Amino acid sequence: MMKRSLISTLLLCAISLVLASSMDAQTTGAYTRLKFVEEFTSTTCGPCAGAAPILNAAISVEKGVISVRYHVPIPVAGDPWNAENPQDGEDRRAFYGVNSAPFVIVGGTAGVNILSNGAAELQNALSAVPPTSFIKIDVTQSGSKILVKVKTDRALNNATMHFALVSRHVIWPTVPGTNGEKEFYDVMNKMYPSGKGTPFSQAAMEERTYEFSPSIGVTDTWTKGAQYVAVWIQSDPGQPNQGEVLQAGLSKTSTVPVDYSYPKATALSLSIPGSKYLRVDRSAEINKSITLTNPTSAPIVVNLSIRVLTSSVKQVLPQLLPQHRSQFPPTEAVRR
Repeated sequence: MMKRSLISTLLLCAISLVLASSMDAQTTGAYTRLKFVEEFTSTTCGPCAGAAPILNAAISVEKGVISVRYHVPIPVAGDPWNAENPQDGEDRRAFYGVNSAPFVIVGGTAGVNILSNGAAELQNALSAVPPTSFIKIDVTQSGSKILVKVKTDRALNNATMHFALVSRHVIWPTVPGTNGEKEFYDVMNKMYPSGKGTPFSQAAMEERTYEFSPSIGVTDTWTKGAQYVAVWIQSDPGQPNQGEVLQAGLSKTSTVPVDYSYPKATALSLSIPGSKYLRVDRSAEINKSITLTNPTSAPIVVNLSIRVLTSSVKQVLPQLLPQHRSQFPPTEAVRR
């Protein structure tokens, strides 16, 4: 009987190993996987202050581990990031069904009790994440747009792409909550189009570029020049590998060792002396100066046009000054 039981146990273990290998094979591939950690935290949560150093020690972009941390109203409201943007964090909390803080999720599937043997449990969860992926994600900036180039070596359906602006390091002059924390890392500021993400599907061996136009805030929750972009593609619920973060990407340097790259804010200023409305009589000519200033390190494409308000010149004005498309080079590199 014991021999039969032992054989059954070994058979079950073998089946489990085959299933695990099969599941890994569905999501592994030719590209190094960026391991992705999410945390639900709050400045009103006492234990969250103790969880932060454990998580900080494990996060290293050089070693291929990044995090995004959502500030939620647990146990009570009052967190400044949640007060400014409550919905995106709520969308992610609802996706996982999280109802406590701190709560850590690795790779979209493994919940980690960060306060109970947290460092060891976190490392075990990170080690269990497949080392490779069949998806490649590159994040770059072009003017005011963030370009996310995704290559899929196999067809992918029933997935979601998430895009977040994240503050890498924030130090508050005073304690913003009730748990004593003044220093914060990887704080999610804003997700696009929302915390629910964008439905994603792509054919085998397809490479496609997706455009996002994020805006950087100016309140105390946005440390100047500290925002980077995090992107991840996650399998939808109901799939065999439901919830798994199949690959992640971020704005990063091309240096060795690799580091975070912080996209520069773009802002084009327009100066028109006097009134923006002009009367132009028939056969008359008027000169008007318009000053455009690009204070960024990247070119910005703008459209210049004149809108006709009087019917008597509708046929003449378009011939004098048709719509003009110009590219204004940068005058000075600045970081907002």
